Amino acid sequence: MMNTRNLVLASLILAGLSTVTSHAEIRTLYVGKDTGEMITRGVYNGLENPNFGRLTLLYAHANKDNVFRNHYHPIGAWSYEGAADDATVVPTNSNNQIPETYTGQPPLT
Repeated sequence: MMNTRNLVLASLILAGLSTVTSHAEIRTLYVGKDTGEMITRGVYNGLENPNFGRLTLLYAHANKDNVFRNHYHPIGAWSYEGAADDATVVPTNSNNQIPETYTGQPPLT
């Protein structure tokens, strides 16, 4: 629901993870600050971004065959639920687990 293009990598890196190397090797987890003030697509297009200004866990989806398809998904970002004209802010999202829900695997404890 949120525009992940507006998430910028912050200098904070989760404990135990190494930094990005000089040859731009993609790592699995980052922490970023959400700088998108508005939702710019989807059902909630035009609404204020409830995750704006928040630190957000980013999970990398790396594509070794086509690096132009590399992207990140926020885990636990604040989002909306309900109809756009009566949306309710929720302090998480439906993908608030690792491994991600699409895998069908149980979440890590």
